[in-house]
Amino acid sequence: MLICDSAAALIGRSVGKIKIYKNKTLEGTVAFFVIAVIINLLFIPIYPFGVKSLVACMIATLAELYEDKIEIDDNLSVPIFFSVVLTWF
Repeated sequence: MLICDSAAALIGRSVGKIKIYKNKTLEGTVAFFVIAVIINLLFIPIYPFGVKSLVACMIATLAELYEDKIEIDDNLSVPIFFSVVLTWF
């Protein structure tokens, strides 16, 4: 969460041009997703990477993107959504 959120903010503010939702940019959102996938790939020896890992990364990205609609801080909502997807999928 720390790395993904930081990358999204840094890339979104520095090179982000395409606004997709309020102050969120496409570039920052893609950065969040890509970093989340890379971090998941680092855990292959512990947890196999597959479709559910990609879905969990996508859900975590959407939770971060729409944090104001969820009304829970993204530092809490992203790990919750991510872990729920990995547990129930």
